Amino acid sequence: MASCFGAGGATGIAFVLGVATGLAESGVDVRSGPMIGTSAGAYAAAALATNVDFEAVMAAWPSQFEVKVARAVDVTGPVYGDRRAAGVAGIAVRMSRLRRTALWCDDESCADVVAASSSPPPFAWPHKIDGRRYVDGGYASMTSVDLAPLADLLVLVTPIWDGAGRRGERASRRGRRELTAYRAAGGGRILHVAPSAEICALGAFDVPAMFSRNLARRLFPLARDLGRRAGDAHGAAGRF
Repeated sequence: MASCFGAGGATGIAFVLGVATGLAESGVDVRSGPMIGTSAGAYAAAALATNVDFEAVMAAWPSQFEVKVARAVDVTGPVYGDRRAAGVAGIAVRMSRLRRTALWCDDESCADVVAASSSPPPFAWPHKIDGRRYVDGGYASMTSVDLAPLADLLVLVTPIWDGAGRRGERASRRGRRELTAYRAAGGGRILHVAPSAEICALGAFDVPAMFSRNLARRLFPLARDLGRRAGDAHGAAGRF
């Protein structure tokens, strides 16, 4: 098993962690294999690997949305400290090459990897690791599923997909191309969990709503239930 988690701000973190919790309750534990994530997805992957719960992430999240330049590490540092996590990666864009890069928490701290993956201009400064500057991976792709490790089963969790307005339409078009590339490279079955109509109706993935930790807290139990149902359906089909 491998997992790939998409971008989506505070509500994206809530969606991925909620879905992952529900999946685990139905027998699909994403922590049993490598996990990659983009922006919010990197937050979630690192949290799952280091046993940081959803509320701990939200406690460090800014209480209100402000249009100002900040440092992502001021949030990720208190959440992850100096912990590392084998088999966890954040997708960021390296500025010197303007290409997506997988940064692994085997090699760098989770705080640095997640900060690099979730530093969106003009809201955050680029994050430096070993002298190289990185910005939010979501600027290149909301999902980057084509960079996921090949596995018999890929768990794909996408906060922003069909139903999430124009941003969702763009993300899903690119995501489908990336899925085609993943399968062509030898990837196996896909367990894809995207927001339900009920979750999309919250408008949780619009700006600035997607940065609201209050809305994220409302969304988490809905995502958990969705993950549980997706896992139950997957097991009922005999696909474990």
